[in-house]
Amino acid sequence: MKHLYFLVHGLLLLSCQVGAQSYRLKQYLHPYEFITHQVTVDQAGHKWFASDIGGVYTFDGIQWRYFTVTEGLFSNYCWSIHADKWNNIWVGHDKGFSMYDGTKWKAFDPATNKQLPQARVSDIYSSRDSTVWFGSDALYSYKNGGWKHYSENEGLTTSNVSCITEDKLGALWLGTFSYGTFRMMDGFQQFRFPNYAGQNWIRDIEIDSVGNIWAATQAGVRKYDGRSWADFVGNFDHPLTEVYSLKTGPKGGIYFGTFSACEYYDGTALSTVSNLSGWQYVNHIAIDTDSSVWIASSNHIRKVKGGSETVFRQSNNMINSRSPKCAVADQKGRVWFGTDKGVARLEKDSTWTFVSPSLLWSITSGIASDDKGIWTVGGQGIFYISDTGVTNMSVANVTTGKMLYDVVLDKDHQVWVGLSDGIARYNGQAWTYYGDNVGLPPSKTVTCIENGQGNSMWFGSNTEGVYKKEGDKWSVITTKQGLQSNTVNDILANGNITWFATNAGVCSFDGSTWKYFGAGQFGENPVAYSLEADGRGNVWVGTQRGIAVYNGIAFDTITLANGLSSQNVISLYYDPIQSTMWASTQLGLTSIKTTSIVTELSSSESSDFLTIGNVYPNPAQSYLTYPASTNPLQILDSQGNSYGKAKEMPGQKLSIDHLPSGLYFLELSSPQGIVYRRFIKQ
Repeated sequence: MKHLYFLVHGLLLLSCQVGAQSYRLKQYLHPYEFITHQVTVDQAGHKWFASDIGGVYTFDGIQWRYFTVTEGLFSNYCWSIHADKWNNIWVGHDKGFSMYDGTKWKAFDPATNKQLPQARVSDIYSSRDSTVWFGSDALYSYKNGGWKHYSENEGLTTSNVSCITEDKLGALWLGTFSYGTFRMMDGFQQFRFPNYAGQNWIRDIEIDSVGNIWAATQAGVRKYDGRSWADFVGNFDHPLTEVYSLKTGPKGGIYFGTFSACEYYDGTALSTVSNLSGWQYVNHIAIDTDSSVWIASSNHIRKVKGGSETVFRQSNNMINSRSPKCAVADQKGRVWFGTDKGVARLEKDSTWTFVSPSLLWSITSGIASDDKGIWTVGGQGIFYISDTGVTNMSVANVTTGKMLYDVVLDKDHQVWVGLSDGIARYNGQAWTYYGDNVGLPPSKTVTCIENGQGNSMWFGSNTEGVYKKEGDKWSVITTKQGLQSNTVNDILANGNITWFATNAGVCSFDGSTWKYFGAGQFGENPVAYSLEADGRGNVWVGTQRGIAVYNGIAFDTITLANGLSSQNVISLYYDPIQSTMWASTQLGLTSIKTTSIVTELSSSESSDFLTIGNVYPNPAQSYLTYPASTNPLQILDSQGNSYGKAKEMPGQKLSIDHLPSGLYFLELSSPQGIVYRRFIKQ
């Protein structure tokens, strides 16, 4: 079973060195289904976004990164964000706030410090004197480790500060909820507007290049020239209404974020910079170091530069769901993902094709491929997807009415399904049920399945350990027999060793001896979610602290610092054709390009085709013809496992009937030494 959770879309490319192994990482970032409240640009030009339930995400022009409570945020509910001159990132939450110093997050909990804001932090601002200001149930300041609180006792006759900015004289200007604006310099001066249609409800406040104060109110925009306030309604033929955000432009003009557009006023006329079409509120605007305009809206992020716009949201280049749960590669090199919205297929050109959830059970939790199509299970349905369409394979009294968790094809191409009350097998003609009839425990939910050595199979349960099938013999293995925990999240058969990911860590079994890996390798909480082997036979473990890679001697780690979208790695899947490990985290999917035996053996093919020749047919079904000047030594799979020397047939042919479908290398002796030929067994 290879479960995947929380796929994200977009694109990140970076490389890292872990131990002696080099990896190349790519992230696919999720659609912006969260409301983005604010955006800020730090000293390096990186963009930072505060979302309503999705935590913080940042973009440096190439890489997207995500931060939630898992990475140290105080809360995933983020209302405000600000980069100070030291490049610290401050984030305001429903209660409390967080600060990122470029390495780690520090959470500020108001329950443990009554000097902190005790309500939603609506805005954060750092003034020229190095004070950080917080707009909340009052005005708060932080400097040199000390806190101050400003409310009615100090002359601030309001209990809600919504926005903050600073003029050229060093005076702070505050917007409030229902009390108009305040100027703070040696005390507070209040500007309260005629109380109609919400003019005293200030959504944003900004100062332009000549010192005018602009206030976006619930009833429109007001402008203060140093002497008096006046309404600003835009042009006669281009009225300005419903303004939510303001930002001074690099050329002295000012941007207005409305309920469906971003407008720009150059001092003479108002023009539309970006039309968001429909009720998509522009919550915040930021200006990049290259004068690009970044727009944080109610359902996506938008970048505008000159006449060009980039919209960061769901599209044909992005996955259709935040919650993919499983993955498999087909014979054509495409990767399929089971999601909570059907099935998505990542094509070779990096575009997506979707199978409508109306044709499937909405949640797909298990997926497997054969030579003609894809098997999917999830909820209470099992389906087969081929070029001709989708077929419902559910059967009364076997799979109908039960929860289905995983699907695997055995070496004889039979389909095995993990059920909420046992196991089902499909031999191409009929279904067979396994449960009480083979001695499985009463509580027998099967959540993961793996092919073992020979014709054996392993089945992991959520409370009863693992079940092993060898021929017609069934056995139950629990902690009494040496299993680390009876909650088994994944199983991996790697050579002659079987690995188990459990809630107490990872254990391995070679048929006689158990080995255990727990808190010492995976931190204080040793839960292991997923297992996978790469093209060199290394064992990868998905944990709450990233990925642990075991080379047979020691563990290396891949974490957030190396490019993972989050440290909480729920699932792993290895694509041997592309030599790529897919790592699913709590917040997104990262593909990790590995150096594999496929890469090493393929490189030996390039220089000797003309002198030695190739194998054919390719792909092959039952036999393979090899060059006359060579002698076959052994067949290797994509992970380097040997299938021995195949049975020879007349005419320089080898029988390959015994091989499962997949990618292989034929090792040959030749006048030029040992050479390899790649082929696909169908």
